[in-house]
Amino acid sequence: MDLDAWQRYISSTLSLPPSSFSVTRLLGGVLNSTIRLALSSPLHSLSLPGTPSLPFDPPLASIVLKHAPPHMPGDGDFPLSTFRQTCEARALELFEAPFLQGVLHHAQVEVPRLIYHDEAATVLWMTDLGSLVTLSDYLRGVPLGNPTDEAAQASSIGKRIGTALAELHLATLNPSHELSERFKNPDPPKSSEIAAHQGPLILRMIEAYATRPVPDAEILSQRLGLEDDVVDALPPGTGKELVLSMGDVWPGSILLGPHGGVDIDVALVDWEFFGATHPGAEIGALASHLHSHELEGAHPSQKWDISPERKRLVTTRSEACGLAAVEAYMTTAGPGITRTPTFRRRALCAYGRESLNAADFREEWLGDEGKSKSVDEGARALRAAGDNEAEMNMEELGEQSSSTGSKSELWY
Repeated sequence: MDLDAWQRYISSTLSLPPSSFSVTRLLGGVLNSTIRLALSSPLHSLSLPGTPSLPFDPPLASIVLKHAPPHMPGDGDFPLSTFRQTCEARALELFEAPFLQGVLHHAQVEVPRLIYHDEAATVLWMTDLGSLVTLSDYLRGVPLGNPTDEAAQASSIGKRIGTALAELHLATLNPSHELSERFKNPDPPKSSEIAAHQGPLILRMIEAYATRPVPDAEILSQRLGLEDDVVDALPPGTGKELVLSMGDVWPGSILLGPHGGVDIDVALVDWEFFGATHPGAEIGALASHLHSHELEGAHPSQKWDISPERKRLVTTRSEACGLAAVEAYMTTAGPGITRTPTFRRRALCAYGRESLNAADFREEWLGDEGKSKSVDEGARALRAAGDNEAEMNMEELGEQSSSTGSKSELWY
């Protein structure tokens, strides 16, 4: 939806003249069109179609709106189910339920509140968390406050992220069938469609960037590409090991606020893939994303011409944030969740998948040597995972010493 279409939609829905508000496009997501609606006069209440008047105290000065098109933006030939928006609306509603209310807030992590879900127009209305930066931008060196110790600030951020995810997993461990079904896509992608997209991409990355021959490359690519679940890359395990969670947590869905010093605002957004998943898959994927930022600092792309000082800053922040996130998660979640064979294998597979994908999706920031390291680590993680839990072999991980790499606390 372009800005003109947004203005027409808002003017019609709120019965407001265009002169009484402004819209600004927000960057970050790739599946939706998201804007900030700034109101000339703050609203004490809001009347929306099919809903009672909603009071606001303090008055509402701005709102974030997200449109979910039924296809990949810019690619009308690639269909996307708009159920993802229904899923996000239900997730935000769930955070108001007694058993989840305050769980993330306890870890000093915020989520937006649902204002209105316009199902006919596939538009989600949410509270505005303010002018924040993504964790990706922060890890790449964007200033945030005036910290006296960059590593301490990054560690504080990572600790809160890891703690928040663990608290959420503990609160939703072994969800009921009825609750899980509320977040299950009634028309999920077919495994053949996933294989047609993900398997060849992973195989291509292995062939292009592996530093040594990978004779089992096709087997490794099929290990993920032929699975039924897009989010955690493995079919559901036993019910007692599942949780409700984001399903697609990555540094672009983590927002940070500009409060100086070590303590800053942290928020989690983009809950459209919320649902039943395995905790190992979620934390394994996050560990890979954070490690990719470490590689960006150590082996940046020539397109991303950064100074030696900024390279050191990127490496410092990424290492500290990644280590703290994994340690906080493992400590808070506890061995009942993190020390099972299923957790370990799910983490290995998700880590491997995202490490291989990084060679393609991070091309703007990751140099060839970094891509090779990412592909090598991803292949080792998938190989270590084996075809089942009995065939896992941790020796395949080698001696990589990164805090979020192959020597991660996730595996040992």
